[in-house]
Amino acid sequence: MSEFVAGSLAGAIMGLAVQAYWLLVLSRRPLASFKDPESRIGTVIVFGGLVAVGGWILFGGILGALVGAVRPDDSDAALVPSVAFLFVLLFFAAAAMIPALYFMPTWKRHVLVTFALFAGLFGLLLPNLVVAVQ
Repeated sequence: MSEFVAGSLAGAIMGLAVQAYWLLVLSRRPLASFKDPESRIGTVIVFGGLVAVGGWILFGGILGALVGAVRPDDSDAALVPSVAFLFVLLFFAAAAMIPALYFMPTWKRHVLVTFALFAGLFGLLLPNLVVAVQ
């Protein structure tokens, strides 16, 4: 259970950081629908952000429980408790990033920042949190 809580903490950090980053991006380059007074896009973004943070918390908790189940007894390196987990996570994150780069070609830098946040928080922070609670 403590692995789930550690993962939920990493998921909460991920959800809040990504939401804050993308809200800053949207405020710098607002969508055309923001200028329409009849548009409800602001409400959708706020409630979507709340749901997304909850989803990241749940995803992090599940991933934390997975790390606790598959982690070896001794760490592979000082900062990376499980190199195999890091590589598998980076593979799946890169596979998810490819469609995002295809569908949002003008937002490449922002997609790469999100990928870096994901890799850092779930690939490095999460396994270290799980090791700390065990």
